[in-house]
Amino acid sequence: MILLTIIAYAFIVLLDQVQTYKNGYKKDFVISSVMGLPSFAAALVLATGAKLPSPTQAIEQLVGLLFGL
Repeated sequence: MILLTIIAYAFIVLLDQVQTYKNGYKKDFVISSVMGLPSFAAALVLATGAKLPSPTQAIEQLVGLLFGL
């Protein structure tokens, strides 16, 4: 399962990231890379069978702070 995850992300990088960089969209490339790396890390952790903590409580607290609920 880990190998499949790595292959899938390599495919995404080859199709999307390389073309974005070659076309001169360096800002888009950086933003996409910054968002993609944590996604890849989480996918690898899930592929190993580990459990990730739910972000629900943190999101509820953030919404409560923003809207004063």
